[in-house]
Amino acid sequence: MINRLKDRGLRHRYAVNLDNWLGFLDEEFVVRRVAEHQQRGSGGSGAVGGGASGDSRRGRPAQLRRREDVADDMAAAVEREVLKVALQYPGLAGPMFDMLSPELFTVPAHRAVREAVVAAGGVCAGLSAVGDVASWVSAVAEAAGDDELRRFVTGLAVEAVFCDHDVDDRYVDEQMSRVQELHVTRRITDLKSRVQRLNPVTDAETFKHAYGELIALEQHKRQLRERGLGAA
Repeated sequence: MINRLKDRGLRHRYAVNLDNWLGFLDEEFVVRRVAEHQQRGSGGSGAVGGGASGDSRRGRPAQLRRREDVADDMAAAVEREVLKVALQYPGLAGPMFDMLSPELFTVPAHRAVREAVVAAGGVCAGLSAVGDVASWVSAVAEAAGDDELRRFVTGLAVEAVFCDHDVDDRYVDEQMSRVQELHVTRRITDLKSRVQRLNPVTDAETFKHAYGELIALEQHKRQLRERGLGAA
């Protein structure tokens, strides 16, 4: 059903949320399976990302893409949505966006837009200074470092958000939670890799500290997931 949607961005948006709706715990798996189903439905010529090769950006068919690649695409989509919300609905994004750290934005262009928002005074102070959304977008574009980034800001300011109802504080909170959850997931993955390399006998203290941090991150991720589901 999702792959019947003609809008690729909307298709990805529904795929990202499908795991929540069905109660799955691995959204990367769900997104990957939706992408595979789309390719099968198009006789193998369709591609997530375009091109007959199945994945021109990665140079291999969609069904062979690594979990890391799917996670990268998912993070980029959520980051982009958060930026659109901050530009188009600054009154709702407000302090929630201003509290997001730069490391949450994995795409360089996305991080640059966040820096432009900060340079414009941040969402709260910036919007208060200029008074309206159009002037706010202009202020962020002006704070951008070059013409290409300014065009990107302007594009984000008019690009449709992936919301099937009027954007409200619940939707904004969901997006802010999602971008934080993805960051925590990346930290968990890195930490798990480090823990696996530790010897719990010879590196007992380091292992204990890392394992305790891992438990705390897992709990934080659950909280963010519950907050996102509650907002949805």
